[in-house]
Amino acid sequence: MTGGSKNGVGNRYAYSVSEADVNGTGLPTKFYFMKFNSDNTVATTITIPTDVNGGTSYKVDDYAEIVVANTSTGGKQFTLQKLVDDGNWFTPVYSTFDDQVDKGGSVSQIIAIPEWVAETTTYRDESGKKLRDDYVQYGWQGSSYTTRPVDKEGYDVRATPNYVAGDYDLDIPTSQKNGTLVVGTPYHKGDVIRGTRVTTRGTSYSQSTIIDDKGTVEYRAWFTYAKAAGAYSPDSKLDRGRVAADLPPADYDFVTNPNHYTILDPTQMTLNQVDEGNREKAGLAGQIVFQEVRFLYTNPAEHNATGNGNANNNVPKDGDYSNSQKTYNYTILPYETSTWGKYDTGRTLTASNPVTFPSLVNYVYWTQRATITYIDDTTGQILHVDDINGRIGTNSLYRPTSKEFSGNSEIGQDKPRRTKTIGDYEKEGYVLVSNNYPADGAKFTDDNQVQNFEIHFAQGVQPVTPDTPTPDVPKNTPENARPNALKKEVTLTVNYVNADGTEFTGKIPANAKQTITFNGLAYVNKVTGELVNAKQDANGQWIVDKDNTATPTITWTPGDSWFKYVNSPEETGYYVDHVSPDDYEDGINVDPEPYKITKDSANIEVTVTYLPYTKVENKQSLNASQTVKYVDEEGNELILAKSQAFKFTYSGDTYNRDTNVLISKGLWNATSHDFDAEDVPVIDGYVAVKGYTRDDNGKVVAGGFTTTADAVEAKRNRTFVVIYKKVGSIVPQDPSGNPIPNPTNPSENVPNVPYTNDPTDPTKVTPDEPVPSIDGYTPNVNTVTPPDPTKDTPVIYTKNQEEKAKVQYIDLDDNNKILSESDTLTGKAGETINYSTADEIAKYEKLGYVLVNDGFSGNPVFDNIDGNEQVFQVTFRHGRIPVGPDTPDKHGVDPNEVTKNVKETVHYVGAGDKTPADNVQTSKWTRTVTVDVVTGNVIADGQYTTDWSIAKGEKSVYDQVDTPIVEGYHADKRQVNATAVTQNDIEVTVTYTPNGKIIAVDPEGNPIPNVPTPQYPTDPTKVTPDEPVPEIPGYTPSVPSVTPTDPGKDTPVPYTPSTPVTPEIPGQPTTPVNPTSPDQPTTPETPTPQQPVTPQPPTPQPTAPTPTPTEQTNKPRRSSDSNRPKSQNENVTPRPTVNSRRVPTASTSVSNEKKDTLPQTGEKNSSILSTLGLALLNVVSLGLFAVVSKKRRKKN
Repeated sequence: MTGGSKNGVGNRYAYSVSEADVNGTGLPTKFYFMKFNSDNTVATTITIPTDVNGGTSYKVDDYAEIVVANTSTGGKQFTLQKLVDDGNWFTPVYSTFDDQVDKGGSVSQIIAIPEWVAETTTYRDESGKKLRDDYVQYGWQGSSYTTRPVDKEGYDVRATPNYVAGDYDLDIPTSQKNGTLVVGTPYHKGDVIRGTRVTTRGTSYSQSTIIDDKGTVEYRAWFTYAKAAGAYSPDSKLDRGRVAADLPPADYDFVTNPNHYTILDPTQMTLNQVDEGNREKAGLAGQIVFQEVRFLYTNPAEHNATGNGNANNNVPKDGDYSNSQKTYNYTILPYETSTWGKYDTGRTLTASNPVTFPSLVNYVYWTQRATITYIDDTTGQILHVDDINGRIGTNSLYRPTSKEFSGNSEIGQDKPRRTKTIGDYEKEGYVLVSNNYPADGAKFTDDNQVQNFEIHFAQGVQPVTPDTPTPDVPKNTPENARPNALKKEVTLTVNYVNADGTEFTGKIPANAKQTITFNGLAYVNKVTGELVNAKQDANGQWIVDKDNTATPTITWTPGDSWFKYVNSPEETGYYVDHVSPDDYEDGINVDPEPYKITKDSANIEVTVTYLPYTKVENKQSLNASQTVKYVDEEGNELILAKSQAFKFTYSGDTYNRDTNVLISKGLWNATSHDFDAEDVPVIDGYVAVKGYTRDDNGKVVAGGFTTTADAVEAKRNRTFVVIYKKVGSIVPQDPSGNPIPNPTNPSENVPNVPYTNDPTDPTKVTPDEPVPSIDGYTPNVNTVTPPDPTKDTPVIYTKNQEEKAKVQYIDLDDNNKILSESDTLTGKAGETINYSTADEIAKYEKLGYVLVNDGFSGNPVFDNIDGNEQVFQVTFRHGRIPVGPDTPDKHGVDPNEVTKNVKETVHYVGAGDKTPADNVQTSKWTRTVTVDVVTGNVIADGQYTTDWSIAKGEKSVYDQVDTPIVEGYHADKRQVNATAVTQNDIEVTVTYTPNGKIIAVDPEGNPIPNVPTPQYPTDPTKVTPDEPVPEIPGYTPSVPSVTPTDPGKDTPVPYTPSTPVTPEIPGQPTTPVNPTSPDQPTTPETPTPQQPVTPQPPTPQPTAPTPTPTEQTNKPRRSSDSNRPKSQNENVTPRPTVNSRRVPTASTSVSNEKKDTLPQTGEKNSSILSTLGLALLNVVSLGLFAVVSKKRRKKN
């Protein structure tokens, strides 16, 4: 950059950065500022840290310094500023980053320190799948870079930052080969980017709102002459004496302006150097006042890129800053563009789009290519070729007939190419000849073959005639082939005039004006606009006849070739003097027939002149007038009359001066005249009573008529009279009709008061006229509106006496209880009572009362009844509200009034420490009640009261509860059935009882000591059937298993010693002895454990007879025994069932049973015989039972 002044012209400065000063990404730790000698050697180098404090300055030489300022975003801004105010600018000459000469300049130059940034290239397919590792490279922000695309089988690189299926770009886009390093940020539509920067004169703020997915922003900016602390150098000339301001942060929202900073309205600002200087001084003093930055354009298509170096193309004119019709408070900036804005009288700011996007390389899976060639058959030229790609098995989205690709649609991302459709070429004038592209799109089927399609056109032709509509005329049509040039008219005009200047009154011949029209026909090429030879194709469409080599011409067709002969008419009192020009004179007539007319012939104009021989007589003049008078009843004029006048004139009759024959009657200057109606004025103290009307708008008027020249004198000159009458008065009287004495002068009466005129209507007085105020008296009305404004209105006045009133507040729901009442209110009769019920009503409404009637409404007045105290009542009723379980404020209602929590509890008892815990199920009933808001009482059957119902989400039926199994115990209930929920709690008790045991006893029923006594297994209200008995060495059980009928009682099982004995032969049975009645069975005693003893051989017992088949058949079956009905003779005490004949035990009952009888014979046996038989049966059956027992145990 260079600087210019008397002591700085030609100074050259530069700054640089070094990769050696990079520590990670971001700014380098320092940069180097240099001044050069005239021979380009370095004169001075200054090293400046990038983290230096704001407010620091570095002197370069006697002409310039570098000033450091803090930015509101926490960064630093370095500015090259002049120490000498010489009016010259720093001019940037060359930049490594953009490699261009910049013609601009400024009084100070911001030093942009580039950052060391990382550029990451990612490789993904169209679905976002990552194809290979990212490629990361580093460099200075703004420098060039090259990506590293890689070959992937089945993939091709495409311009896909905004990839849309159907785009078709064959080449690897430029942006994927090289570009500019940027600090990428993933911005999205709708994001707002705010920022601030310090300028030489102040501080600017910007707000950029992203409005699309391409990084386009709506840009707005605001400027203040104030600067924050650390953002300026106190020694700088422009900042000398500056007071630091407490500026808003960089992300402050100026659109909503929550802190209410002053933002000047441009349309209200005065723009001149004096006011601008005052605003700048205010900023130096620390005052924060913002201005909008205004822009010349909002549409980006209307403003130029900044690279052209000409800011004047984009900056509003000085006078337009405050013109809201010519400037805007925002501009639209596409991605990577900038422009200028203006503030104050002539200050400019650069506006740049701040959006940067990160680099991204995507891959798109293409496998086949197709071409669509558009051909002009007229010239044989190829119009354009579209290349498309697609996946195998898919149809291309490309359609040569689709509007999606019409209008010169842009295809591809980085190499903009334009495509056209059939419709686009037809709009350009082509006629479709053929199209072999499939209607449903090209089908991609073979990746080794390029499909080629052709679309043929012929250049269309427009036949142009004078009647061809303008939109149908092809572009670039020659001027001589346009409709307005294809119609040529040649005219003959014969004019007839009187030489004395009077109007010609003879009958003009019909052919005095003749026209010959020539119509041309031109064939114009719709594509080129050239004249061509044409033909019609098979469809009747006009196309270029390329086989006709003749020079195209315009064909002209005339309507005729000669004008017709014209006879001159006769005019009474006149004669033809001459015809001019005399080429067409044939006596007194016009003869153009000898001359042939062509399209290039000139128009012909002939004049026939007549001379008069007449005189004029009977000229007349008549006066007409209107007069409107305003008088009282006596005819006296109250104000000046209003007059209008008009004169009718007759031009006279025309006669032949030689024969006195009337040639023509004269004319009146008007056949009639309208006189306007006059407004009837308002006259103070009078009202109009006669002589007026009202117009269509209701306005009071008089006069207004239409007269004619042939009317009689009285009809042409008329006078209208409006009669007024004096207005009446308000007449004060006492109740007896007597005048009221004047309080200030008792010898006189109070005077009458005349009505006041209505200022807009002369027939009325003012309505609602206030009556006069008389000390010590009260009128019976406050205003009067007299029905007849000319008559008096008596008003009765009564002497004032103090009247009383009070307001009571009544509770209608508490026997009309008086809640409260006002103090006694006093005043004069007829006066409005000065009191308001609003506060008291509000107080009671807060207490829950509902207003029924405000008996004090309507601004009541004190009555005129002596000794009467007026009572006004304001009535209330108690408010009532619904209160339910979910009502936040229950107004003191007991929750149990609206909620019932109920439960079903199943208690378990009897199993000791194994007893299960209670099973509890809950539910809830709810209802809504009506509550008196005032008393808090619940209203029975109130308007909001509902029946009890089960709350939503709560149980309506308690679930069935299965009884838990407790080992060693059985319960009295298998389960508690599902039960409907009631409004009362339900309690059920399940009782557990210990299971009985199997007790091994000897044949005499004595418990066998020191042997197992197993307890019944549980199931849970009974015990397991067919429970095997325990094995005891040396003993044989009488049964292999037992099924107790009472699970809580022990079951004794007889065991016999297993030593074999020789049984005695039984003798003949003796006569059985009738057994005596046995004692009642008793509960067997639990044997006391003793020391084990050696078992003794059992005493031999007689062998019992083997049961007959009949006996075995009649045994009760285990599967049905427990369910069979008991006979009336059976004892109800439960007894164990065994798999052998019954053996009496201590727990066996034999009463009420039949005595044992022998099988088949029916003879009774003795107990001894039974015992012997049982022993023998046991011995014989021992092996079978042992096997059965073992098998059963194994099965179980």
